[in-house]
Amino acid sequence: MKLEDYSIMPFGKYKGKTMEEVPANYLLYLKDEMETREIWGGVGKAVYNYIVENLEVLREEYEREMKKNTYNH
Repeated sequence: MKLEDYSIMPFGKYKGKTMEEVPANYLLYLKDEMETREIWGGVGKAVYNYIVENLEVLREEYEREMKKNTYNH
């Protein structure tokens, strides 16, 4: 199973949303959790692979959000 931006998030807080709708900070958190706990089975592996394949974009999105939140406070 390969997830794309339009694929549906299969589990968690954002289950049912498209992958592109899931906030970058949540996906980056999941990546760290999956690596720490070595969760690799089934759809977890597909989500992990999606995150790794889009890691640069997710990190850029996260940085933009952090800057935006800093300026708003």
